[in-house]
Amino acid sequence: MMKCPDFLHPGPDVPWLNPECTGIANLPPRAHLHSYENESQALEGDPERSPLFQLLDGTWKFRLFPKPAVLDREVIAKELDDSNWDSIEVPGNWTMQGHDRPHYTNVQMPFTDQPPKVPEDNPTGVYRIRFQLPNRWEKRRVLIHFGGVESAFFVFCNGIRAGFAKDSRTAVEFDLSPLLREGENQLSVVVIRWSDGSHLEDQDHWWMAGIHRSVYLRSTEKVYLEDVFAQTTLNRELTQGLLEIQIRGGFDVIPKAGWMVESHLLDPLGSKMKELFQQQEIPLAEETRINLGHLVRFSVRFENPFLWSSETPFRYTLMVCLKDPRGQEVEWTSCRVGFRRVEIENRELLINREPVLIQGVNRHEHDPVKGKTVSRDSMIHDIRLMKQYHINAVRCSHYPNDPLWYEFCDEYGLYVIDEANIETHHYYGRLCREPAWAKGFLDRTIRMVEQNKNHPSIILWSLGNESGYGPNHAACAAWIRERDNSRLVHYEGALRPEHQGKWQPDKDFNRLATDLVAPMYPEIHDLVEWVQNTEDERPLIMCEYSHAMGNSNGSLSDYWDAIRSHHGLQGGFIWDWVDQGLDPESKGEWKYGGDFGDHPNDANFCINGLIWPDRTSHPALEEFKKLVQPLEARLVDVSSGTIEIRNRRDFLDLGDIQLEWQLEVDGRIVDQGKLEDLDAAPGASEIIELPLKKTEILTGQEVHLTLFYFLKKDCTWAEAGHPMGWDQFRISEWETQPTGNSLNLTQVPKSSLSITDQSLGVSSEKSEIEFDPASGLLKRIKFDGREILITSPRLNAWRAPTDNDGIKAWSGQEHKPLGRWLKAGIQKLDIKEQSCRVLQLDEVETIQEKLELPENNFLENVAKQVLLNLSVKHVYNCGDTQEAFVHETLWHVFPDLSLWMRNRVKIHETLEDLPRIGISLELSGSFEEFEWFGNGPHESYCDRKAGVRAGRYQSSVSDQYVPYIVPQEHGNLTDLRWMALSDGESRGLFFSSSGYFEGSVSHYPDQDLYQTPHAFELKPRQETSVYLDHMQRGLGTASCGPDTLQRYRIPAGVHHFDFFIQGSDLNEEDPGSIFRNQS
Repeated sequence: MMKCPDFLHPGPDVPWLNPECTGIANLPPRAHLHSYENESQALEGDPERSPLFQLLDGTWKFRLFPKPAVLDREVIAKELDDSNWDSIEVPGNWTMQGHDRPHYTNVQMPFTDQPPKVPEDNPTGVYRIRFQLPNRWEKRRVLIHFGGVESAFFVFCNGIRAGFAKDSRTAVEFDLSPLLREGENQLSVVVIRWSDGSHLEDQDHWWMAGIHRSVYLRSTEKVYLEDVFAQTTLNRELTQGLLEIQIRGGFDVIPKAGWMVESHLLDPLGSKMKELFQQQEIPLAEETRINLGHLVRFSVRFENPFLWSSETPFRYTLMVCLKDPRGQEVEWTSCRVGFRRVEIENRELLINREPVLIQGVNRHEHDPVKGKTVSRDSMIHDIRLMKQYHINAVRCSHYPNDPLWYEFCDEYGLYVIDEANIETHHYYGRLCREPAWAKGFLDRTIRMVEQNKNHPSIILWSLGNESGYGPNHAACAAWIRERDNSRLVHYEGALRPEHQGKWQPDKDFNRLATDLVAPMYPEIHDLVEWVQNTEDERPLIMCEYSHAMGNSNGSLSDYWDAIRSHHGLQGGFIWDWVDQGLDPESKGEWKYGGDFGDHPNDANFCINGLIWPDRTSHPALEEFKKLVQPLEARLVDVSSGTIEIRNRRDFLDLGDIQLEWQLEVDGRIVDQGKLEDLDAAPGASEIIELPLKKTEILTGQEVHLTLFYFLKKDCTWAEAGHPMGWDQFRISEWETQPTGNSLNLTQVPKSSLSITDQSLGVSSEKSEIEFDPASGLLKRIKFDGREILITSPRLNAWRAPTDNDGIKAWSGQEHKPLGRWLKAGIQKLDIKEQSCRVLQLDEVETIQEKLELPENNFLENVAKQVLLNLSVKHVYNCGDTQEAFVHETLWHVFPDLSLWMRNRVKIHETLEDLPRIGISLELSGSFEEFEWFGNGPHESYCDRKAGVRAGRYQSSVSDQYVPYIVPQEHGNLTDLRWMALSDGESRGLFFSSSGYFEGSVSHYPDQDLYQTPHAFELKPRQETSVYLDHMQRGLGTASCGPDTLQRYRIPAGVHHFDFFIQGSDLNEEDPGSIFRNQS
């Protein structure tokens, strides 16, 4: 039986195992406000500059015990000599400072005990600190504030218990006044890692422990400002603002008449609005009771307020003063308020009467070194980054955040879903129906609302996450609606009350609990079907979608196509913001579940962000930025340079954006200019004309017009020149297409052909090419005296699996694509039958017809110049499948020793949905310089290429590596016309095709990526792996959500594709010229 030491809590009850005990002696929740001595301090709003505030953050003494039962009273004694105890930083998790371990699970609990029980072996940390009370605080109230402690804790001051609390993510305060002494005081905090509250915090994140948010003291007089609730609304026309203020006075003495509160408002420019000055006496209750709470209500209206939105985050400053009966100022406080109107109408979420598309992300509080402790600078960096990528909303998943977060969301402009610290995923639908847990549900909801109620950025209150739906939720929803009618209520679980699966589509289903239809990870066709058939007047906003685990976010463009084209679909929140890798020793080695000996665990399922833990963006974030950029262009008439620019914003015109344009021919800029006078109103369009002039364009060259959008001036979240987006148009009207294959072979070196039983070779002064006569494999390319080829070009159907293909650290993945591929054995294709035959010229046409190769005028134009024609056939068996792949190739070798590899691949009908189909080879390590013409500048895939544009790009093989924390497929390039590798001197290898192709180059071959669990364990090889793909499977989001759409998969059956390969001196021969000569 679990034992509670008497000094913690006398009696049989164990507070951390009793769900009906939400705290002992903790003060009622209130708005996050600070006390100041005068108006100037309150206006500055910096609590650390107030003499009524004392921060206790810093170095504390600490000792970790195996369980609460082994503690004795000595650990909290004021006189204890703790000099030999460890030191620890507060705020901070002890699990990130060398004590115990972090533990990651997704749904499963980290222990097997049934609620409300937890393991008896329950790590318990004791924190100790000594502090000196300011002299001026004598005979005043002194309260201690804990911003967040995981998961339950007792507080002792000078050896006497001050209180107990649960709820790891919501602030709590205690009154230390009767426990303090003159001079030095001692504070002890006993933190218990697991409590009944842990069952309410099963939130797909790291289980940590300790004091992870700030601790501070604040002081007030015996009569004080207890709380302020500033509620703003607007009339329907947005022309009149209503500010309703509730100010609660507190008395720690017998109340007396004459105490006054005054309030006034400063506009966003800092000017006092004299007409809004208010003054009122605090009413006394008929009974003389201490701490009754005495409420003053003000209500003021004024015309044409500045409106708060994510685009225009105008804030007013509310100043409140408490005066004693003599008229003396006793206490000041302040808060920022914003005027905005939030409502549902006609299946739309309206902000200030506009149907704002929610371009949101889910965000856990996460720091790779400090765990759940997130610094002020990190928060600002996150918000600035979100704004720079056009994210306009954030869901606080799945708990209230640090108070500073909301201040910054108010200031910079982000819509917020604030979420109660409730998720019972492992016990889905159970605890929400049990009366014993009702108080805990309601307490967590009330504390969230009361603490954060003054923030204009919060537009929705959420009842929690993935807990089913029951009467405990209904009580929370009803309380919120009664307390705050200026915001809406959200809860995804109300749509799936019993179990997880498809959401309940019935009209107004559980509307009490959610004003939105907010499903998780819906299929696109389900969204469209719902919006076309439902009678529900609520908008659909996905609370989680496009799971960003590893190389992911396929079909993000398809989601946004559906959103923009269907009334009632209004965006969503991507899961999620940051990869939650941990690096407690700051080695640059990000780790995940199981890496700390934490069992059970869910491995790398916490590595699912749009950015790495160091806040570097994933390529997928560039995709999102393009899809939601604030303006878009349409090419109306190229001859006059007429462009239509549409403003996608809801509240701002385009006057802060500068347009720069480039005219490119084969990726080279031939003309450019600027336009600085964009001014389209919100939601409107304007017509501009660019001075486009047709230049000399050679046959086969491509012409693109690219528009770039930049910020004109510095703003709060970016500097002038920040890229806001782009649009690109191909001007095919100016292009001249080649008539067919007409290789320019007028100037080629003399070459010779050698055919023996051991070798099929062609050589010239600079080059040598050799085939194996038995297998037909190209086994040698030598150029300018150096061997280029290490492994032969061979059929390849495998890729290093992405997390969406299957999570390789998990068992039970047989149903996933990865499981099917491994069962089929496609990771290593071995030739079971092979043949090679040299063809005479008159045989080539027959083989072409046999292989059903696409028609072209090859024979007419260039066939007679071919030195060598080879017909090669390879048959591959995979697992139990005979003739899984039949690969037939028609090779043509030209006098300049360029090669044309024409392929017909028949895939067995049982091998539907492969990772890729193409050719792979390896080159010597000297080939580091890389250039291509196709989509760039970063990786792309067939279902994630809206964020890349056609162009000519220069890079290196090393820079193609994308360091996903779990190594996997990366670096793919789409819509390639050609790509070229060189050693930086005179040797290069050029690749192209008769159509667009996909490809990549890497020092990390697929087998290394697949076999290595962490990026920091990968070692680059000297060789360069080259992947030339007819097609690669899309990415999808199947690690948690829909799999790759059918149109982005590779079907069984017959596939035709070809590649040109040529060794060349790329210092003398431009790859673009080579490409045109081969067109």
